[in-house]
Amino acid sequence: MLSRVALIALASAPLASSLALGASMPLPLRLTAPLRAPLLMMARRRAAKEVEPYLSDAELEEQATAEAQLDLGERVDGMTTSLGKADELLPFPGPAVPADEAPPTDSRLLMMVLSLFPPGRAPSSKLQAAYSSWLKASSARLCAAQYLLSAEQFLEDWENGRAMSEEEIAAIDLAAAAKAEERAAAAAAAAAAAAADGSAADAPPAPAEVVDDEEAMEEAGVQFVLGHLSVLRADSRADAHEWLASDPVAAKSGYRSVQVHPWHRSTEPALNVPASHQQGTYLVHATDVAPPAGPKLRAATREAHLAWLRESGRVSTCGHHIL
Repeated sequence: MLSRVALIALASAPLASSLALGASMPLPLRLTAPLRAPLLMMARRRAAKEVEPYLSDAELEEQATAEAQLDLGERVDGMTTSLGKADELLPFPGPAVPADEAPPTDSRLLMMVLSLFPPGRAPSSKLQAAYSSWLKASSARLCAAQYLLSAEQFLEDWENGRAMSEEEIAAIDLAAAAKAEERAAAAAAAAAAAAADGSAADAPPAPAEVVDDEEAMEEAGVQFVLGHLSVLRADSRADAHEWLASDPVAAKSGYRSVQVHPWHRSTEPALNVPASHQQGTYLVHATDVAPPAGPKLRAATREAHLAWLRESGRVSTCGHHIL
């Protein structure tokens, strides 16, 4: 009997401290049910024996077990019991998430301008700088501006790192000078012929050589650049021509031809494949044959033509223009 009382006394002290700790500590640090249940049952049996000494040990153990289970059910909760402050725990609305604004639409026509230099001539560095400044000042209407490169390039020599010799450079200069003399002689012959038959007024003026003007067209030994390709927004074709009249190169009679066309660009993804940096970009400017054969041929081959373009996977931008 002494040993049992001593056991209960020894167990009751940790029980009191455990219960006190369990009541004050956060739920994750409390004693787990397998450890608390035997201690609670022992304390229940002891308390019941003092109040009801006539109960047998089996009855005391059954009563203590029921009370311990009831106590555990009240104390161990799956965090589902409402604290009466559910409204305070609801998410509250924060600041409005800014939505992506749709880009403003431009109702002006999309125009394509193809400007070509005379053979063997190109803008001087000063004139080209003035042209670049003019483009930057026109950014409100300009969509794209590109150089049209010729086939006269040294890509292979450049990639292989081969430098041109002095003799090769001199040969290029001599060929350019010979071409300039041929053009001058042809222009003089045309002017003389026009004067002889009285049609000088209708003959186009020969390009004047400007010596003192640094912003001018000059002879190109090798014509690497054929001209300019521009895509812009304009209210009408007349509006586009008015803007082009302020082109510094045009002011120096630097173009042999300028074509302005309303352009209907396709937005189809298959016809707008991003160009790779490892690939060259080429302009294909194709026009129909004269009516009535041209429109009929276009109507008969249009679907096959578009399917061919889509399947190629190499069309960076595409569209048809109106003459």
